[in-house]
Amino acid sequence: MGFGLVSVQLADPMSPSYTNLPISFVGFKAGGLVVTNTFITPGGGANRLIRYDFPEVFRDGLLWVEIHADRWAMDNLVWVPEPGVNVMWILGIFVGLQVLTRGKGGKS
Repeated sequence: MGFGLVSVQLADPMSPSYTNLPISFVGFKAGGLVVTNTFITPGGGANRLIRYDFPEVFRDGLLWVEIHADRWAMDNLVWVPEPGVNVMWILGIFVGLQVLTRGKGGKS
């Protein structure tokens, strides 16, 4: 099982922020694969959260994520749970029954 990250709102908690603030997300996937992405807040007097979208490599298969930054403010983390084994079994049974029912309905 795992999950995916879609988007997040980030800001420098020191508002207004006059310097760029890098906030790195490090994702760990099965098999030891590590993916990273760094968002940089704009500085220039920014005083609100800004939405950032994660790249495709973060959209599925994550086991855990670490955040590396001196400081950060975060809200509205959009994540996607991956279906568990039980859900996949139920889906497989449902599809199998549909195939069997259609096959029997066409015969005389």
